[in-house]
Amino acid sequence: MSAQPTSWVPNAKVSGGSAAGAGTTIVLWLLEYFAHLQLPAPVASAIGVLVALGVAYWIPGAAAVDEPPLTEAERNQVRQAIRNAIEARERG
Repeated sequence: MSAQPTSWVPNAKVSGGSAAGAGTTIVLWLLEYFAHLQLPAPVASAIGVLVALGVAYWIPGAAAVDEPPLTEAERNQVRQAIRNAIEARERG
């Protein structure tokens, strides 16, 4: 088994979700401080999680860097395997 290169740098999806969660926490704190809006802690946490989830969902995932694209022969093998699976399913 070959060793995979390890990078400790988070991808954009992780960074964006984390920043959105932290930003939501700061915005809710500012609303409490300046507008005297008191939200229960579980509700504030849920808002942070939902915003972070939404941002992380919206940001596209990183492409597989270490894997080269499929060759035409490999694509044909995948297509044939799919055709075989469909035919086997139709035969029952």
